[in-house]
Amino acid sequence: MAADHAQAADDVDVDVTVAEGPRFYDEVIDRPESFDPTIFEWSVASAHCGEEPSAAARDSYLEHWAGNPEPWRHGCRDGKPPVEDADVIAREEAAKKAAESDDAGSVSSGAHGERLRGFGVRVAWLLAFTFAHNCWDLPTWRVQRDIIKPATAARGRRRYAELDEVAPHTGPATVFMSHCWGAAWGGLVMAACAGARHDRVVWIDLFAVRARAERVERGRGRRGAGGV
Repeated sequence: MAADHAQAADDVDVDVTVAEGPRFYDEVIDRPESFDPTIFEWSVASAHCGEEPSAAARDSYLEHWAGNPEPWRHGCRDGKPPVEDADVIAREEAAKKAAESDDAGSVSSGAHGERLRGFGVRVAWLLAFTFAHNCWDLPTWRVQRDIIKPATAARGRRRYAELDEVAPHTGPATVFMSHCWGAAWGGLVMAACAGARHDRVVWIDLFAVRARAERVERGRGRRGAGGV
């Protein structure tokens, strides 16, 4: 009887569902189709096109040179001269204090690093961002100047990753991406995607760090180290 039952079982068609494993990017990377293009409408509309900085950038994109007697500098003017307008300085000092206050809780608790890690972005979103803004060949510093800063300027100077339409596509990063400011943005994106699972989450400072009023130590380096 047991043998008869075994034979009967063999004759029955059984539907077997095989779980799909993780998907990986290969040498051909297409534009993701899973994103509503409207999530980039504000960012694309506010972006600046052209090698020369916009008028807004020349007037309002500043750097803070810590330790310098004239710390506030025009970041988009030749020679980066000091800011002389008292109202502008007062505005930037207020924004700096507001940013420091916003971060105070996580800094004092020792959780700030983990908070920043949470501003990673999924590589599929990163690809969608790059296709939407057509910024593959731009140097990375121009992506910050011409896309990130304009998009966040009128929205409380938040991190790009904190924008309402971006936040749902963020999460704790598993890969830290380092880059050269003068190198092509597309190279960074391709490096982030090379051989990656589709659900990889990468940390890129342009999205995770406030882009306004970069802090520069005595006029040297440290770009994006904690802008306000």
